[in-house]
Amino acid sequence: VTSGARRVAVARLRATGLPMPRHVIAAEDIDHGKPNPEGYLKAAALLGSLPRHCLVIEDVQAGIEAAHAAGMACIGVGPSLVGNADVGAWVEDVSQLWLAVRADGMEVMIHRGGELSGVDYLGTWRQGVRQFGAVDGDPATGG
Repeated sequence: VTSGARRVAVARLRATGLPMPRHVIAAEDIDHGKPNPEGYLKAAALLGSLPRHCLVIEDVQAGIEAAHAAGMACIGVGPSLVGNADVGAWVEDVSQLWLAVRADGMEVMIHRGGELSGVDYLGTWRQGVRQFGAVDGDPATGG
């Protein structure tokens, strides 16, 4: 979901070398921009997911507000969001995120620094149950 024009979003995604997502919600696809949740709610519907099962990765306050209004958890990205109490977690850039999609949900971790000990386990999204925040134990085993 972007507040920008589709052509700009597609060009930027291509420039990163990342695969194109199946769905892109751009400014021309919605009537109300962020902080209105319309874009995120439309994305959840296109994905066939309930909003509470979605995770938003945002770099601006208006997007964070839109995510919360949609009932979605949010990770903040970038220096302007350091210390922002409205996000469940913060990263300097998306290279610090590790997302593992599993048959029963998704696991989210933040890697800070060059060593394995620098990994913070954020939570899981499994069968409609969202746990967000620090979790004790081994993320690989759930223990």
